Amino acid sequence: MTMNRGYYTVSFSDKAATAAMADFDFFELSPAAEKPIEIVGIFIGQTTAEGDANEDYVRWTIRRITASFASGGELATTPVKLDTGDGASSCVCEAFNAVGTVATGTSEIAHTDTFNIRTGLQYLPPPEMRIKIAGNEDCVVRCESTMDATTNFSGSLYFVEV
Repeated sequence: MTMNRGYYTVSFSDKAATAAMADFDFFELSPAAEKPIEIVGIFIGQTTAEGDANEDYVRWTIRRITASFASGGELATTPVKLDTGDGASSCVCEAFNAVGTVATGTSEIAHTDTFNIRTGLQYLPPPEMRIKIAGNEDCVVRCESTMDATTNFSGSLYFVEV
C-alpha cells in the first residue's frame, strides 16, 4: 500500500471568458515523473451579473493526455498544500489557458458533463472514481463550449499526489 504524499489545491479568480473565445482550459496539470496524482474535487463558479445571457449551460471535460502536450500557457499557479506539514507539490499547474496542443499521442476524455454557469460546478467523485494521472501524462479540465456572453469565472481544483 502506498502512502499519499499530500493534498493540494490550485485556483484562479475572476478570469473573463468572452463570447469570442473558443474552448479553453480551466486547469492544466503535469505531474512529476514517479509522482502520479488523483483529482479529488473541482469547483467552478462565476461572478458575472445574473441575466438571461448568463443562463448558459456549458460542456466540460477532464482529459488525460498520454504523450507530448504543449500548454496553452497563460496563468501559472503554484499548488497550495492543504496541510502545512506536507512538502511542496511536484506537479506543474496552470489555470485558465487557451487550449493546449497535443503534439503526439492521444487526448482521452476521462469525464464529460455539463453545468449551468449560474449554479456552478461541484465535482466530488468518490475515491474509487477519482481520475488518476500518471507522471508521464498531462491532464486538462476543459470548457468545451463558447460562452453566449462574457463570463467571469473563478475556480479551484484539489488533487492528491499518490
